[in-house]
This record gives sequence, C-alpha cells and structure tokens, in this order.
Amino acid sequence: MADKATEKGLWSYTVGTRPNTVRVFERPGRRSLYVRTWDPNARGGSGGWRKRALGHADRDRAKQYAADMYAKILRGEVETDKVTLARLFSLYQQYRTPRKSTSEQQADGRRVEMWTRFLGAGKDPLAISLREWERFQTLRGSGTIDARGQAVADEEERKPVRTRAVEADLKWLRWVLNWARDWRLENGTYLLRENPVRGYAIPTERNPRRPVASRDRY
Repeated sequence: MADKATEKGLWSYTVGTRPNTVRVFERPGRRSLYVRTWDPNARGGSGGWRKRALGHADRDRAKQYAADMYAKILRGEVETDKVTLARLFSLYQQYRTPRKSTSEQQADGRRVEMWTRFLGAGKDPLAISLREWERFQTLRGSGTIDARGQAVADEEERKPVRTRAVEADLKWLRWVLNWARDWRLENGTYLLRENPVRGYAIPTERNPRRPVASRDRY
C-alpha cells in the first residue's frame, strides 16, 4: 500500500492483492477521485474491472474508503452470493501463505498465477470439472502450458514435465480447496461447502525399481 504517481503525475493508491485490489486514483481533467474494484460477474462471468467516481477529492478519505472496501471483500460482505477462484486465492494468500517458508510462498504465487490463467479468475470453484482436471494434466505434462499457465504455441519450445510436477500442482489445488472448505468467513459461513475435486484421480510417479546386490554378492 503506497501513494504513487503515474507518468502524467496523477495520484493513485492501491490496497490488497490482485484481482481483489481496490484502487483509488485521479483522472485527467476530473476533480473527483475514482475507485476501481474487480467485478467477477462482469463480461458474462469472466470478470472485469469496474470504476466509479467517489464524489470528492480528499485523498485521505479515498485511502480509508479503499481499506474499508478491501476489508469487506475479504470478510465476504461484497459479492457474497458468488465465490470466485480469484477471491478464494486472495484469502488463501493473505491468511495461509504467510505461515509457509519463503520457497513455499514463492511456489504459492506461481501456482495461483498458473491456475488463475488455466481456470479463469471468475471461475466458480465448485464448478471445476473432471474434464478440466484431466485436461490440465495433459497440457501441463506435455508442456503446452508452462509453470505459470501461459500457452506455449511453438511445439519446439515446449518442455514436457515429469508426472511428479503435475502431481504437485494438482495436490496443491486440492489442498487449497480443502482449506477453503474449512475456512469460515466473518459472517459465519464457510468459504466453500465442499471440495469440488474430492475423488478426482491424481497421477503419481513411482520410484523406478533398481536391482540391489546383496552384501555377499558384492
């Protein structure tokens, strides 16, 4: 959270982590400050940014508004009728990720980016299908998408990964969804009523069996 100035010298202030950030800012030639928030229902459910005028030019008031709005989002008081993947990940990164080691926190960031790209920020977590689950295994394993979920169009640039890497990414998502099933919002409701991928198979890489010589033979 910090005051910033754009290339045009316009002031802005942002609270939170993407995509649930709340940004208050100046616009060229406008006296009123504006606020921008993420609407998961925009563009047919794929999500989009919404902005509106605050009706005043007081920066301190705008900063407090942004902080209050972000707190409401995290408490489930905004868009309570729909939990999106983006909102779920934002809560996980705020409350669970900081309890992990530095390397695990970095891995969380990568996987949030990857799964958000693959499933969509506005995705209803409860609607994650077996088809998507298995399609991810194919695309990730073949290198058609990379570790951050970006498509690799050129077949020569694709880098297939071992089953163990795919297994780790799938297990991580299942762990996050388990956490969301047990996490209570401040209004007393659970973030998710169930884990939608419970029962979905996860491929495993077995350690290769190597011949072992006995002490006498050696």
